[in-house]
Amino acid sequence: RTDRFERSVAMKWLTGFITRGEEWIEEGTTGEEQTERIRVTEDAASLLAVCSGTSSGPLMRTFDFPHPIIIHIRDASILSQDHTSVGLQTWGSSCILAQRMVESPAAYGLQQRGDGEKLNILELGAGTGVLSMVMAKLFTSDEAQVIATDYHSAVLDNLRANVSGNFDGALSSASHEPPMVLSLDWRHLHCIASSGAIRDAKPEAPFDTSFDIIIGADIIYEPEHALWIKSSVELLLKRDGRSFFYLIMPMRPTHEVETASVRETFPLAADVQKDHAGGGEEEGAMKRIAILDVSEIDRVIGTGRVDEVRYLLYRIGW
Repeated sequence: RTDRFERSVAMKWLTGFITRGEEWIEEGTTGEEQTERIRVTEDAASLLAVCSGTSSGPLMRTFDFPHPIIIHIRDASILSQDHTSVGLQTWGSSCILAQRMVESPAAYGLQQRGDGEKLNILELGAGTGVLSMVMAKLFTSDEAQVIATDYHSAVLDNLRANVSGNFDGALSSASHEPPMVLSLDWRHLHCIASSGAIRDAKPEAPFDTSFDIIIGADIIYEPEHALWIKSSVELLLKRDGRSFFYLIMPMRPTHEVETASVRETFPLAADVQKDHAGGGEEEGAMKRIAILDVSEIDRVIGTGRVDEVRYLLYRIGW
């Protein structure tokens, strides 16, 4: 790093290598070889960040969705000393779920309920805010309220900046209400839920109300996250039979434990029904949160990481 010429040559070579990385990874003949090539490419990206003296600065990106909805995003650098800052960048799962929800909102329960109340939408682990901002632009301020949540302070700062950039000034519309950006600690909600009966547990406002739709895109990157999220959904999802939690997870060879934790934590609806039918639970027992169905979505070239071979979209409800 002290020799300017050598650093320049190294950065040029690393940049070229990373540019060809996706093609090189896909040329791997086995899953093990592709995983190793992914690791090498990620190491090269880290080395490039070291050579440049920064972890590759912020990147401005524009996403176009049907309707039409245009979202401008600032992807900040992931903090090298804190892996939990992954929400500073936009991941493919959020774009894929946003696209599907905009194309067919009614299929995801994104429609007025006929009771005169606003649709209450919550995003867990909102990151850069793509999903939440798309939801806010899909509805007028009279139709829906969107709350975008995260936990990491740097992620929340970047999220607020993205919301401001898309809803202030020329890009804004008086008919659309920007998402409310708030901190939410899943572990804290899990502790609340574990302390007593779910119905008696009350988090602080505005999370003391229930939500019609909860969404989460690629938010499980530690095995315990699935359990914390399950408790959060149990506390926050409305129990009316038409409110759902949509969770999209990329299938990555390096994150099999995290992916498996969803199935291990959330029961299948069919299994819950068998418990009731077999007398495994007392009649009139509290409803249980469960996976209602799962859809497989193929990877779209150019969207998401090259190691995301496909995506699983869970519809979860009472």
